[in-house]
Amino acid sequence: MVCIILAALAIMIFPAYAQIKIKVQNVRAMEEIRSIEKSISAYTLDHAGTYPTDLQALNLGTMKDPWGTLYVYHPPLAPYPDPNDAEVTGPFNIAGKSLSDDFDLYSKGPDGHTSPDATDLVSLDNIVRVSEGGWVGVASDFVP
Repeated sequence: MVCIILAALAIMIFPAYAQIKIKVQNVRAMEEIRSIEKSISAYTLDHAGTYPTDLQALNLGTMKDPWGTLYVYHPPLAPYPDPNDAEVTGPFNIAGKSLSDDFDLYSKGPDGHTSPDATDLVSLDNIVRVSEGGWVGVASDFVP
C-alpha cells in the first residue's frame, strides 16, 4: 500500500518538477539575455555607436544558454544567412516584420532550434529580446 501511495505521489510530483525546471531555465535565460544586452550597450557606447560584430568581441562567444546552446546575436546590417549558424537565415520576425530595429539576441530555447519566423513551431520556445529590448521572454508569449 505504501508503494502505491509513493508511486501516486511521484506521478503527481514529476510533471510539476519538470514545469518548474523549465520556468527556472527560462528566467535564467532572460536574465542572461539582459546581461548580454547591457554588455552590447556598453560596447556600443565605448566604440562610437558601433555594435560588436559577434559575442566574441565581448568575451561572451562561448556563453551558452541553460540548455547548452550558444546564444544567437545578430548585429544590425550583418549579412544573412549567418555564417556561424545555418538556422539563422534572416532577422527574427513576424510576417516579415523584424521584431527589433537594433539587433537580434535570443536563446533557441529547450529544443535548441530556431527559425527567423517567430510563429514557426521551432521558434515558439525561444527566449527572445524584441522591441529594442523593451520585452524579453518566451516567444510564444510575445504579443506585437
